[in-house]
Amino acid sequence: MRHLTKTLLLASALLAACTPFQPPREDARSTWELNPELPSGMFASSDTTLNVARPTAISALATNDMAYRESAYQRRYYARNQWIDAPARLLHPLFIDAVESAGLFATVVGSGGSAPADYRLESELLEFEHDYTRRDAGVARVVLRARLVEAGSGQVLSTQRFRAEVDSREAGPAPGVAATNRAVGDLLHDMVRWLNAEIGESISS
Repeated sequence: MRHLTKTLLLASALLAACTPFQPPREDARSTWELNPELPSGMFASSDTTLNVARPTAISALATNDMAYRESAYQRRYYARNQWIDAPARLLHPLFIDAVESAGLFATVVGSGGSAPADYRLESELLEFEHDYTRRDAGVARVVLRARLVEAGSGQVLSTQRFRAEVDSREAGPAPGVAATNRAVGDLLHDMVRWLNAEIGESISS
């Protein structure tokens, strides 16, 4: 009987080892990405080119660790959840895609683009976190400072501070990621509207 029990235990262990899908370990890390809804075909295109510079970020956000806040004076990071890259690096291609899909410019290039540009979009990420200080389920907050520069002269045409907040449905990293994606989508729409207003004013002046 004892021999039979050992045999069954060994068979169970071998079967588990051969199972193609294993449940994640409790200490496994989850990696998340940004995939927000982009503005599409919102405006008529101008015959100009925009260079979208890579966003910078405050030092606390120069990491792919996922930030949250339980106090006004302390930023913390989830232990087993992280972004696939630092938030500012994730935002850069989204800025390019958002402006392209909105149809504002004839050409949109990234920071490494060689095409001559009429305007340059510069930005700094100031906040990118899940805030639990106001409600138990948390609020996803994204704050960005942007400026539109005339590429030829270096003249700053306009600066704008964008703030997007979306309530999370539940506490925790996964609901926070969903809310952050919605907040980023809102910010992209606001930024495109601002660019449209500023470009129209610049061209007409």
